[in-house]
Amino acid sequence: MPCAQIEVYEFNYHAFPLFFDDLAKHWKGWSDTKSWTSLEGELGLEATTDRLGHIYLRVTLRAIEISANWTVQTTLLIEAGQLDRLAMEATRVFGAAPFV
Repeated sequence: MPCAQIEVYEFNYHAFPLFFDDLAKHWKGWSDTKSWTSLEGELGLEATTDRLGHIYLRVTLRAIEISANWTVQTTLLIEAGQLDRLAMEATRVFGAAPFV
């Protein structure tokens, strides 16, 4: 099975779990697209929602090297009830945001 893999560099890696935490806090839906992109754009997330409680998470991987020029996109369907778990796992892996 083909797969795509990319190394992502991010100075503010705490923003990644905050993105999922924001989705979980607004599990009833939102009107616009919520998005997060890594520092150099290798990884992008865009979340939209419908009236039925579905979240559509578009994931974009992009090679930024001169020798490789490719982009992969897919959209994941997430139920609103899964958002708390995703936020907890993102925080577990990347750590909680520091208090400012």
